[in-house]
Amino acid sequence: YLLAKDLAEPMAIRVSNEVKDQLPRSAPVVAAGDEGGQFVFRLKREFLKGPSDVAPSPGDLTVLEKQLEEAEKAVKRQQEEFEKKKQAMIERLKQLTEEKKRQEADEEKQLAVAVKEAEEKIRREAKEREERLKAEAERLQKSEEERQAAAKKFEQEQREREQKAKEADLAKQKLEAERKAETERLVAQKKDLEERAKQAELARKKAEEERKAEAARLAAELKIREEAEKARLEAERKKMEELRKKQEAEKDVARLAELKRQEEEARKAEETRRKAEEEKIAEQKRQAEEKERQRQAEIKRQEEEGKEEAARLAGLKKQEEEKERQRQAELKRQEEERQRLEVEMKAAQERELKRLAETKKKQSDDERRLADERRVADEKRKVEEKRLAEEKAKGETERMAALKRQEESARKVEEERLAALARETEEQKRKLAEAKKKAEEAQRAAEQAAKSAPPAEAPKSGSEPIVEATLRPFQAPKAKDLATLITIPAGEFVMGSKAGDGQPDESPQRAVYLDAYTIDKYEVMVEQYAAYLKKSGAEPPDFWDRVNQKEDGNRPVVGVDWLDAKDYCEYYGKQLPTEAQWEKAARGTDGRKYPWGNDDPGPLFANFASGVSFSYSKSLSAVGSYESGKSPYGVYDMVGNVWEWVLDNYDKAYYQVASPKNPAGPSTSDYKVIRGGSWSKRPAVARSAGRMFLSPNTRSNSLGLRCVGEAR
Repeated sequence: YLLAKDLAEPMAIRVSNEVKDQLPRSAPVVAAGDEGGQFVFRLKREFLKGPSDVAPSPGDLTVLEKQLEEAEKAVKRQQEEFEKKKQAMIERLKQLTEEKKRQEADEEKQLAVAVKEAEEKIRREAKEREERLKAEAERLQKSEEERQAAAKKFEQEQREREQKAKEADLAKQKLEAERKAETERLVAQKKDLEERAKQAELARKKAEEERKAEAARLAAELKIREEAEKARLEAERKKMEELRKKQEAEKDVARLAELKRQEEEARKAEETRRKAEEEKIAEQKRQAEEKERQRQAEIKRQEEEGKEEAARLAGLKKQEEEKERQRQAELKRQEEERQRLEVEMKAAQERELKRLAETKKKQSDDERRLADERRVADEKRKVEEKRLAEEKAKGETERMAALKRQEESARKVEEERLAALARETEEQKRKLAEAKKKAEEAQRAAEQAAKSAPPAEAPKSGSEPIVEATLRPFQAPKAKDLATLITIPAGEFVMGSKAGDGQPDESPQRAVYLDAYTIDKYEVMVEQYAAYLKKSGAEPPDFWDRVNQKEDGNRPVVGVDWLDAKDYCEYYGKQLPTEAQWEKAARGTDGRKYPWGNDDPGPLFANFASGVSFSYSKSLSAVGSYESGKSPYGVYDMVGNVWEWVLDNYDKAYYQVASPKNPAGPSTSDYKVIRGGSWSKRPAVARSAGRMFLSPNTRSNSLGLRCVGEAR
């Protein structure tokens, strides 16, 4: 039997998913498979043959003639029916062709709309990417301006610190110069005082010597004057005596009287002169004594001034010592301030260098991240364009091939049916001719043998055909043919379980609001993780030695711990989903118990409780195998197949204090949450709201991941 591919494949998928290998396989079934785009069932017919070597009786000839006539009538009826069926087939083909043309036109319109939407989406994403790049560039520019402003501020502070240090050095130098000048001044003043004291002492000694010399001079002069006066008086007296004697001789007593008078006058004059001389000497002596007294007073004053100067010098010395001590303290304080400033400058330089290094590193990281985002966006755009072109070309090719196959199949079927009818007609005519010939020969033999053998029974017809068939197993799509992202719109959904409906850590049930995001449509596959290992050089997960990358490429990867899963998502600019993001993608907004609804789990919905030892090919289903088990948003395998790591830390009481908007999980915990159940068993938490937790370093053959990203 031949079936068209568009009929055979859905039937094969349905039968494979529902009954799989439960169809019987017996010897009459020759084969089943895909040949030239047709799903073929080859069956065997078995017939029981009667004895053909026995000659029929004359009655049998009549029967044979009647059968021949009936066969001819049947052939004629079949030909008429065939003509009617042929005409109906032609009409049907015309209808199918017109319907196919309409479908093609509709598909072309849909494809054009899809291409237009994809182009619009690509333009919108490019615009959003440009806006993000522009915003990122502005942020980087702002960061650079802030860094430059900080650098300028640091340079200004550095200059101010250097200026302060220079001013401190200048103040130190000025204080040092003032101290040196004050020291020199004090030394000079001390020397001057000592010199003045020496000069005063010398002046005192000189004045003493001058006083003594003056006294000796005055005494000598007085003595000389007294002697000269005595000698003059004696000479005058002798002269007067001689004159008197001469006058006595010449004059009389009157002259003596005159002489006596003159002598008296001379004596008076001498007495007056002597008195005047004595007064002068007394005045000189008095003046000398006054000078001596003044000198003594001056010496005493100079001594007092010396004492006062010594006291002043002592005070100045004490003040100098105090100033020196204060200057030393000030120098010490300035030195400490300079050292503190140097330490602060060094620390500030180190902080600034560290901040500049961090800023540079952050800038390089941002540039690298932007480059990665641009590269990923370009790759996504190219992949999307290529996928659209391939889908368009593939759809066109498949439509043409399907139409051609249908036409060819219909033509072949019609030709085979016509040929079979022609062969059957010829075979019946040949058999009738052979039967007539055998009947004539048998009649002649019967006439000669005179009733030889009893007539044989007519041969029995063949047994009923054994109609059995097997279907080929369902072939899941390849990893590279799968769309990767599903957008979850912003809004509220019901999170958790009511008390008594689930585990205690799932309550209370509440409404939670989430911003829009995207989530992987399928669990991360072996083929995707192999590409990640090749690009990143990361360590392979556990059980990687058991995987056949060619045959198991579209099965979920297992053996990853929480850090492996986190690193994978971050490498592609995404992250692990939070519990809230995972649960909303799994159950939608209507609070359903399972992704497919509220029906109990079964083999049509998910892969779990398979009861086999682990291997990639036996334990794990290809992603996207359970069409009936996808979530309201079209996300596959949210329950079963493998557990999935999420971002949140685990706290059994977290739902009681969680934020109603974009909850991010507890801040700290020793455990991480996993969601969704796996192939190995069917736990009570294999529900949309079910929670389980493990240590972050756990690696298991039933533990995988999927990622979330920003909404486009």
